[in-house]
Amino acid sequence: GLVRDVITIKPKDDMQKLIEDYNIQIGDIMYFADSDGVPNHAVIITKIEEGMIYYSAHTESRMNKAVSYAFETGTEQLIVLTIYDDAN
Repeated sequence: GLVRDVITIKPKDDMQKLIEDYNIQIGDIMYFADSDGVPNHAVIITKIEEGMIYYSAHTESRMNKAVSYAFETGTEQLIVLTIYDDAN
């Protein structure tokens, strides 16, 4: 398959540690999810900088928005699907 890991991120998690431990990269897929872990929106990771993940989306135009914004506006958890670099 194309997916290397599935990572759940909650507001108080150490983002830098997750980025390093799971090699989260630009181009990985991220879902916003409710408290039950049910995904309700997909976005693309478009920037990683200083221990923060940023995403871009089109439903409400977002370009390089920090995941902290998603948590501040009601998202309860994020689910990241890391993709193999050489996914053929």
